[in-house]
Amino acid sequence: MTSPRKILKNHDIRPRKRLGQSFLEDRNIASKIVKIADIRKEDTVVEIGAGVGIMTELLAAQARRVIALEVDPYLVALLREALKGHPNVEIIPTDVLKYDFSLACQGCSAGKFKVIGNLPYNISSQILFHLISYRRCIAYMILMFQKEMADRIIAPVGTKDYGVPSVALSMYSIVSHEMTVPPECFYPQPMVMSSVLKIVTRQKPLIDLRDDDFFRKIVKIAFSKRRKTLLNNLRGANLPFCEREINLSLEAAGIDGSRRGETLTTEEFGVLSNVLFNKITGNHLSFSVMPQPGEDISLNQGNNCNN
Repeated sequence: MTSPRKILKNHDIRPRKRLGQSFLEDRNIASKIVKIADIRKEDTVVEIGAGVGIMTELLAAQARRVIALEVDPYLVALLREALKGHPNVEIIPTDVLKYDFSLACQGCSAGKFKVIGNLPYNISSQILFHLISYRRCIAYMILMFQKEMADRIIAPVGTKDYGVPSVALSMYSIVSHEMTVPPECFYPQPMVMSSVLKIVTRQKPLIDLRDDDFFRKIVKIAFSKRRKTLLNNLRGANLPFCEREINLSLEAAGIDGSRRGETLTTEEFGVLSNVLFNKITGNHLSFSVMPQPGEDISLNQGNNCNN
């Protein structure tokens, strides 16, 4: 079978560093990833970054419907020619960060779809959080990351890699490491090892959150300065509370403010964000928790406490 590098050469296409393109060449690895995905004949699968169609073809042989996302127009043309014999494949030329994944649910017999992708490492975290926002219609995801990023996602509480991705993903999903993939399996070869993770979305988050975006804000604040205590990070984040109110909120959540963010479990972060959010809404403050482009993780609100 023709390798991705030969396919690209035959079509006079060069990998584009700007798009983070690195094509999986090892077909045995591709087959193992599809096997991990456990594709059923009734499944709808969304593939992120279809590339030259190696994985797409394997998926098409097993799934009822494959939605292949590809941002590179040269590869889109290549895919349409290579996969024209697979009527169950829909090739969508789009940036994955702009794709509305809820569209994949339309006509989805199982109610939810599966996601497979070798993520561009330079934007893998943005893609991951974009996917999590559509978690209610995703059964699970089989995603390839730079190993360093994968280690951060699966890091247990109290370790140096434990941070925002670890907390956010464990709140909404159950993550397992499936395999490590060396650089020589790709063209062009990346400078790093890669890891495949299986991310199974939970039916309910670990904690019934009052507001998902606010939860992420609090987690970001807690890890903003890792060497500082949780109290100091909250106090320095320009939240609409004075220190006394923050201390009372920590007490209500059953959390010692002298702890560092890396020692808090996902459940503790959820409880704390709910306590703080309840205080904000109870005070009838105008407060936007939706992150804006270039926005600092501080919450940019005035202090509402009279000492």
